[in-house]
This record gives sequence, C-alpha cells and structure tokens, in this order.
Amino acid sequence: MKAMNIAEKILARSAGKTQVSPGELIWCKVDRLMTHDPCSPGVIGIFDREFGPEAKIWDLDRYILIADHFVYTTDTQANNNLEKM
Repeated sequence: MKAMNIAEKILARSAGKTQVSPGELIWCKVDRLMTHDPCSPGVIGIFDREFGPEAKIWDLDRYILIADHFVYTTDTQANNNLEKM
C-alpha cells in the first residue's frame, strides 16, 4: 500500500475508502458545496447532464453561490452567467 499525502488522506476518508490514487474517480461527502460566477454555468450544465434535470442538491443550507467576478453590465455573457446562477 502506497503512502498517501494529506490531500489523498482527506479524500479517502471523505469517500469512505482506505486508499485513493491520482486519477481515480471517487464520490465524497462534503461539508460545503461552492461555486462562483465564471464556473457556475458549466458546473450546472454538468450536474444536469449527469444527474438529470430533476436532481436536487442534498442540502441547500450547505450550498454557496458566490458572484465575485461579474457584475451586471453591457457584457451579455457575464449577465447570462449571473442569470444562470
């Protein structure tokens, strides 16, 4: 068994596993789910594609959306990102 670094140890514990390796796909229990404006549209699209349009976030009190890069301006893409959030 290979020695794990601190990040691997945290991820393994969260996934309920004794060992994880780089490149391995795992499911983890997280304390908070966070996304921000540049990433939200892509993340929301992947979530919908992978889990279906009826899927829900497990606990809305633990979900944080941060709009810290864009403001409403004449930039249509920035405004679309904020609207999607």
